[in-house]
Amino acid sequence: MKGLFSGMNKLSDQNDEDDNNEIDASTENTEDSTDTSEKSAIDSEISNDDAEEETSPVETEEAVESVEDEDDSEPEPVAEYTAQEPAPAPEPIDGPRYSIGIDLGTTHCVLSYVDISDPEADEIVQQVLEIPQLTAPGVIEDKPQLPSFLYQAHEAEINDGEAVLPWTAEPEFLVGEIARNLGAGTPIRLVSSAKSWLCHAGVDCKAAILPAESPEEVERVSPFTASKAYLEHLCAA
Repeated sequence: MKGLFSGMNKLSDQNDEDDNNEIDASTENTEDSTDTSEKSAIDSEISNDDAEEETSPVETEEAVESVEDEDDSEPEPVAEYTAQEPAPAPEPIDGPRYSIGIDLGTTHCVLSYVDISDPEADEIVQQVLEIPQLTAPGVIEDKPQLPSFLYQAHEAEINDGEAVLPWTAEPEFLVGEIARNLGAGTPIRLVSSAKSWLCHAGVDCKAAILPAESPEEVERVSPFTASKAYLEHLCAA
């Protein structure tokens, strides 16, 4: 029995020794595997760092060429400011500048004009000229029309200085708006429709026949004289 137990103890000791050897071998293998993995990881990181730090010659040359191209590129041209020369002064007009039209009407006279200084103008604009005239004793206004009327005023109707016009202090006749206004109150002193009488074949246009129904105390004038008075006023205006 004693020999049996002794043999069993030896067998048990042998098994324990084998187990210990296997554990040691496994531990060594595990440590070797761990060391190998860690070394591989470290080598991989070092390889990646080297790859990042090192750039291939081709990439380096392309980067250098790109920088050189940017440096060699010409700058965009900058618009230069050119001072404009002042327009030349207009040359003096040789000849008439305006063309004047006169409408010597039976009841109204009108002045119109156009600027003909530029013969190459695209458009000719006709305009009406305002005519300064007396509208009442001592009152002057600009009107687009001159009424075709002449008034032979009584000396008591107009005071000194009330018939003054911009171009004369003593007009020979009262014509225009004032003549029509005063004649509305005293028609026997009003000359009207002188143009009709001027063209009448049965009368002498230069004979003093107007106003036709005026008394002897009212001075008469001819259709020609009345028409001349209208034209003189228009020319002076």
